[in-house]
Amino acid sequence: MRKLPLVALSVALSLQIRPCSPQDSNWNLTGWHLVWSDEFNGPALDSSNWKAQIGDGSPQNPGWGNRESEYYTDSPDNLRIVKDGALSVLRLTARAQRHGSEYYTSARITTQGKRSFQFGRLEARIRLPQGKGLWPAFWMLGDSFSSKGWPSCGEIDILEMQGGSDAAILGTIHWGGPDRRHESSIPGVCRLQSGVFADGYHLFGVEWDDKAVSWYMDGTQYASEPVTQADRAAFRSGKFFVLLNLAVGGDFVAYQIPPMGFTDASMDVDWVRWYQKD
Repeated sequence: MRKLPLVALSVALSLQIRPCSPQDSNWNLTGWHLVWSDEFNGPALDSSNWKAQIGDGSPQNPGWGNRESEYYTDSPDNLRIVKDGALSVLRLTARAQRHGSEYYTSARITTQGKRSFQFGRLEARIRLPQGKGLWPAFWMLGDSFSSKGWPSCGEIDILEMQGGSDAAILGTIHWGGPDRRHESSIPGVCRLQSGVFADGYHLFGVEWDDKAVSWYMDGTQYASEPVTQADRAAFRSGKFFVLLNLAVGGDFVAYQIPPMGFTDASMDVDWVRWYQKD
């Protein structure tokens, strides 16, 4: 999620999207078992799994390190469980709403200090928002974030989308090189052949072990990146926790903000599931 400015996305791989079941992963889960999930079926966010992060990152980390333009809250205006037809989903909503010096509010949640795991398959079923200036993300940070800081802790971005390029998503890893210098790799981009990700729910996930991180969309792998190099030890040595957020503006979207007339946009999460090998 945290990164240097990114050039315009190029298509590394194009996938034909297949219909998916509303409640089931379409990975082949033979040889795997579920170790944790949140189906977002309760009346409110489960505090045993998640905590909402509040603020704009200031003054120590303005814009959450990305020059984002929102103030994150735990207000129901920005973060709540809602009914979407037969589904119960977690809705993260970005709004044109003044809060202090920021002109937008949104939501960011984390399992830090509550749920973290080393290796496995992590997947979520999400319907993404649409529009310039929006930056939805589903990602992980190493538990050593609190002791070593970023980027030394390691970061795995399972899903990010540049609002305005609403049919393309990508995965990234970040780590600390020599002298804690920020290093990153984007091994692939996945683009829908028709429509945009706001049209419906899709499955976004990674499979991660001590050799590689591989990215999946709707159960099909579209990218993989090795983590066996000496300077990528963060991905082999510890547990990682999960984050979900919907940013407005920031480096990744070239500092764009939503156009005039924007009122709100939402990222809906049906479930999050973590599997490990039997």
